[in-house]
This record gives sequence, C-alpha cells and structure tokens, in this order.
Amino acid sequence: MPNEKTATSNPTLIDINGAADHLGTTPRHLRSLVFRREIPHVKIGGKLRFDPQALDAFVDSCRVPAAS
Repeated sequence: MPNEKTATSNPTLIDINGAADHLGTTPRHLRSLVFRREIPHVKIGGKLRFDPQALDAFVDSCRVPAAS
C-alpha cells in the first residue's frame, strides 16, 4: 500500500482558534494577517489551518533584538 499522507490526517495542523491561542492574539487579527499574506497558512476546503512549528518560526522572524 502506498504511503498516503493527507492534510486531514496531519494532526499537527490547528484551526484558526487554536492558532490564535497559540500566538496569544484574536482570530480576527489572525485573519487580517492571512488576508495580507503575512503569516504562513494552509487553506483546505475553504478552512484555514496552521502548522504550530511554522507559527513559531514566524514569531522568531518577527523578533526584535534588544538594544545594546
């Protein structure tokens, strides 16, 4: 049997409410970031899904270093 891997069987993807909780923001703000294509996301059947590891990488890319 071939290796079948679908997005629905990927337990690491979370919905918009889970992603908003993960980032400590609101779903509305997250939708705004998605609309402006500023945050990595997956759209499956019209539903938004997020990879928590990609969200963590996104946060790291937005990190501002402390002044020295």
